[in-house]
Amino acid sequence: MDCSSMFEDICIRYSWCKKIVAYVLMMQGMDESHGLPHTIRVLCNSLYLVKRLQDVNMDEEVVILASLLHDIGRGFEDYLNLHHAEISAILAKPILEEVGISRDKQKHVIDAILEHSFSIGGKPSSMESCIVSDADKLDALGAIGVYRLIETSAMRSRVVADTLAHVWEKLVKLPDLMCLDVSRQEAHRRLKVLKEFIDMLRSEILPYEDAIAKSFTIAFDFLEKERKRLTHS
Repeated sequence: MDCSSMFEDICIRYSWCKKIVAYVLMMQGMDESHGLPHTIRVLCNSLYLVKRLQDVNMDEEVVILASLLHDIGRGFEDYLNLHHAEISAILAKPILEEVGISRDKQKHVIDAILEHSFSIGGKPSSMESCIVSDADKLDALGAIGVYRLIETSAMRSRVVADTLAHVWEKLVKLPDLMCLDVSRQEAHRRLKVLKEFIDMLRSEILPYEDAIAKSFTIAFDFLEKERKRLTHS
């Protein structure tokens, strides 16, 4: 996959490309997990799927716009108590109007944004939605998925047990949630890479778990005794 050439071609063909990419950078930042780098990877994943589905009728411009705008609301999720797909869909509308996208095409883009995430029950209703949804899920697997998992866990202060639980509760299910056969095949390949890392992490951390748990208990007990001693002295 020549992601660089794909991206350059988009910014040559579509007058809105540079402006939308600038908006994505301002609203999502540069973190690897959910910022502009993630968005560009999803975009290239989507274009890869489009090429693999050459005989299928779809609107490539809708795929590109939805890929670029699918996560622009993520940074506001905690503040607004809404899912990021819903926020992204709301924020996408004025941007699409500003860059001159037709009303009919706007609706298809917004639908694809709303439907890209399965965590709110989004089920792709079109080929464009399927492609963007699959492309986003592929970025959570493989070696990139390993990196995103670690970065996100660090940002959210997850302990190892919670990180492992996230893998088994969500990430291992992604191949079965793919719309397209070509996506499913690639997802299984990438999942194998992720699971190899997780299995290694689990086997290496296991011998230390009891000692770490005991150390917490000992430290907390000591600190509690010291607190009581100081408050009564």
